[in-house]
Amino acid sequence: MYGAYWCPHCQEQKEKFGASALEDYGPYVECGIKGDLHGVAQVCKDEGIKHYPTWQFPPTGERVERIFSLEELSDRTGCALP
Repeated sequence: MYGAYWCPHCQEQKEKFGASALEDYGPYVECGIKGDLHGVAQVCKDEGIKHYPTWQFPPTGERVERIFSLEELSDRTGCALP
């Protein structure tokens, strides 16, 4: 997931995973730059990320810009829920 620390939708998505689980178990890329609400990390610029959260799903690389339930993510990725 591409997200930004200042993004309320990203925070909502992270809360679905609990504490630091998204960073521990899922690919998370921070696009925000601390102290600069308008700055975007170069990796996100290079990937053309415009909205947060943005999920990128293998194997096709499909990108979807929205919040997902854990069940939806499990279905899309094949990862079982605990």
